[in-house]
Amino acid sequence: MTFSVTTVLNEDFYTSPAERDNLLQDLKSLNLYAADFQPTPEMQGRGFVRDLQDLTEDEFARLLVILAKYCGEAKAASAAS
Repeated sequence: MTFSVTTVLNEDFYTSPAERDNLLQDLKSLNLYAADFQPTPEMQGRGFVRDLQDLTEDEFARLLVILAKYCGEAKAASAAS
């Protein structure tokens, strides 16, 4: 069984282009995207180059921290302040 994630890359879904770029940098730090990967303006989304099952426990924990930074309650709290 394969577990993969597709990241929405269209800038319209982020508060700013910088936010999208910061998320990509964080994901690149886990080698989920190639270091030289740059989305194009017409690109809507892109899957990770690694399957989630291939992440170590530490890498998976780091991924959860990254996702929490850009999604859900942490994101809402940051936007409210």
